[in-house]
Amino acid sequence: MIHEKKVIDLNVSHTTEVVDHKKSTKHRMDVLDGKTIMLCYIVKTIEEKVETAEADICELYIQLDESRTICTAMTNADAIIHGQREEMETMRIQLRILQYAIGNDKSRTRPSFLYTLGIKDIEEATGPIPKLVRRLLQEFEDVISDELLRKLPPKRNINHKIEHISSAKPPSRALYCIAQPEFDEIRK
Repeated sequence: MIHEKKVIDLNVSHTTEVVDHKKSTKHRMDVLDGKTIMLCYIVKTIEEKVETAEADICELYIQLDESRTICTAMTNADAIIHGQREEMETMRIQLRILQYAIGNDKSRTRPSFLYTLGIKDIEEATGPIPKLVRRLLQEFEDVISDELLRKLPPKRNINHKIEHISSAKPPSRALYCIAQPEFDEIRK
């Protein structure tokens, strides 16, 4: 079974449709500015062959019936798709999960995931990264630098002191209010 390959050009529109597969519906997808993305699309049943739209970047899009652990879904997909076993194995190590909502009303009840590559994870797992992928990852790198602390600073020592008068009562007691006739009598 051969499906058409489709290059998604994001310069034209921010909303594109993923390739239509047998026994599945078209899904709307909002995409990043000005980048062409290669998508691997696994249909609802996760039993049909993965179809790829070739372009500049390799990202994996999987539609799942339930929002369980992604590793289980990747393992199941790996067992079904024999031709892409090595790619799936490296993708499992390299990819981070970002939950992604599909724009199609029929599919809103079904969770889906968009995977993105992380530079450090890829280099540790597979070695050097291709220049094209490295350029894209660096373009969308976090704004916060690594020099900043990843947690809150430690508590400071108390640098102020409240001095109390030894015979004074603390002001946390309620005010004593008396009736007007008693007040007038005390005044006399």
